[in-house]
Amino acid sequence: MRSRRFCATDEYTADLGYYPAGIYQPDHEHSRAQLSFLLCGGYAETERNRDYETTTPLHKYRPEGSRHSADFGRFGALIFSVEFYDSSCVRASPDGRNANDHWVTDLCRLLFTGSAPAKEVVDDLIAGLELGGDQRRADLGGAPVWLRRAAERFADDPQSDVGDVAREIGVHRVYFSRIFRKYLGISPSQYRLICKNDRALHCMMDRGETAAMAAVSAGFSDQAHWTRASRALAGVGPGRLRSLLVA
Repeated sequence: MRSRRFCATDEYTADLGYYPAGIYQPDHEHSRAQLSFLLCGGYAETERNRDYETTTPLHKYRPEGSRHSADFGRFGALIFSVEFYDSSCVRASPDGRNANDHWVTDLCRLLFTGSAPAKEVVDDLIAGLELGGDQRRADLGGAPVWLRRAAERFADDPQSDVGDVAREIGVHRVYFSRIFRKYLGISPSQYRLICKNDRALHCMMDRGETAAMAAVSAGFSDQAHWTRASRALAGVGPGRLRSLLVA
């Protein structure tokens, strides 16, 4: 097995793991609650005396004490997993759930391209379990006042840390993400990245800054960082956007 840790907090660790074909995990118990997103491949498992064939796309939440066995078959599996020290922030059923809606893919793209801080994206994945792929936008007139303030904060200063903003407001960061997505249709990490990307594009197109200067002005670490974000959001990098938009 190959793995990479993306982040660790007081509440969880988050890892991307590749399980080669033919790996078998005999019946075992999970000492901690775990959330897993099957991104590629599949596996056969036995859980609660039932046999399952699991293929992508799927995400699954296993409470503490869950038992199962897994056989990673012909093609192996690529799994992003979150193991919880404190699972009080999770609202999920222990049943597997199809994840072919785009919110998981979109958030994983942000995570794997480094376009948003890993902890923020993982918080958004956890929060998204309750809401699934429902991207309907509610009337902000019914939203909490603090949500409006938070959205304005990110628009004014895209470099604001999501966790810091949630802390200043006085809500848990996962709850913050859950309510943000409920009313705005996207997660706070996605919204903040959009604000940052918008600012960089403005600096390049309207102020005449180079792509490198615009990236730094907007809060990206460098031009390459902005290019990854632009491709994740718009499908193309800033250089291509400029060539498309400049006569």
